[in-house]
Amino acid sequence: MKNLFKALACAVFLAAMPIAATTASAEDVSVPEAEVVMAADDADAAVTTITAAVTTESETTTTTTVIETTTGTDTTTADGETTTAETTTTVVSANPNRVAIQDVVINATKQDVESGKKFKIEIKKDPLNATDELVLRYISSDESIATVDENGIVTAHKPGKVTVTVIADAVIPVVNDNSLETYTVLILDASGSMQGAPMTAQKEAAKKFCEDTIGTNKNSNHKFAVITLDSGSKTLTDFTNDIDELDSAIAKTTAYGSTNYSAALRNAAELLSKVSADAVRNIVLCSDGNPYGGEEKSTGKYTLSDYSDYEYANAAYDIAQEIKKDYEIYTLGFFHSLSGEDLDFGRTYLKDVASYDSNYAEVNKVDDLQKVFADVAGNAVSYKKVSSVTKEVEVNVTEGKTAAKAEAKAEKKADSQDSPKTGDDNHNVMLISILFIAMAAAAVTVKAGRTDK
Repeated sequence: MKNLFKALACAVFLAAMPIAATTASAEDVSVPEAEVVMAADDADAAVTTITAAVTTESETTTTTTVIETTTGTDTTTADGETTTAETTTTVVSANPNRVAIQDVVINATKQDVESGKKFKIEIKKDPLNATDELVLRYISSDESIATVDENGIVTAHKPGKVTVTVIADAVIPVVNDNSLETYTVLILDASGSMQGAPMTAQKEAAKKFCEDTIGTNKNSNHKFAVITLDSGSKTLTDFTNDIDELDSAIAKTTAYGSTNYSAALRNAAELLSKVSADAVRNIVLCSDGNPYGGEEKSTGKYTLSDYSDYEYANAAYDIAQEIKKDYEIYTLGFFHSLSGEDLDFGRTYLKDVASYDSNYAEVNKVDDLQKVFADVAGNAVSYKKVSSVTKEVEVNVTEGKTAAKAEAKAEKKADSQDSPKTGDDNHNVMLISILFIAMAAAAVTVKAGRTDK
């Protein structure tokens, strides 16, 4: 009966909707370019610009979501008692003017570059008037040959061939009308180094964020699960939007043990795997230290020169790469006690674990944790990834002209030191000839003197 009422209500609603014209003549349509623009010497100024948006029937992708409200009636019977509830179904358009990104266009799939030089990978949306936002990631297959930063600037280091992979994710804002659910796993650091003020600050920050996000809405579309980062990983609560349940779970976090990133990431992925792929699925990881404990892998991204316990880092990093294919990872470095090389690696590692560099944040003071936690976690519930495109750029790094000239000059100098110059040989021959002539002249003079006597 309930489904019947839903179907009837939906049919009536759609029948009453006016049909909007979505076609336009060639003269009326102006399709602007939208591109990532950045100069090679301004790595902080990557800006996606869209000068206009045009909607046509063939280009527009409209997302619709079913939301239940309280009109109509339905009757159910339970334990001998009859209950009547009012229900209906309304079809709501999340964004009727959305133009989805279908693909991305890259400026070059092959690039020659001299060692020591840089070049910029440029990406454009397809179609150019797409309204989805574009988030880009870059990965170099061999960073000893060439590296690439978060803005697509490739720096060549030495001759060789390398592949730069570009991952372009299309994201849309999450509307705040219950039309799209978000599921976020909060991984709270419960290692021994979090004892005292750091643990208190983390609990307060997590509680406030949940309270501010969910508010007083008992039917909030934001749901959170809370798990720990310690020697293992405990699930303190599964996904819920019950503030009291979340507060109680967060309060149970106690500081004890190590930082087993692998266990925590696997636990978070297991929880999210039970959630519909249509929802926004995120992981927010807060940690004050580097990986220690759990799975190990001797080969991988990191070596002993990077971090003394690099085997733990490699294992957790590989797990994170798999997770990022389906879920978004945000990381927060709460470095209240790290310093020196440990701090440097901590920063690098949490950036590597995050889905993007922009998904990473850092805080050193206990008093600043609440604000930064809200910023990081707030981003997690604000956007949804709707599609992803991967492109590759084959980079051939050649020896630089300057280096080649310097090498040739050095070789020439070395050769000149090993053997005499031709000019020097001629000079020596001339000296010998002059000396020989002088000796002959002296001999003639002496003979002439003897004859006169």
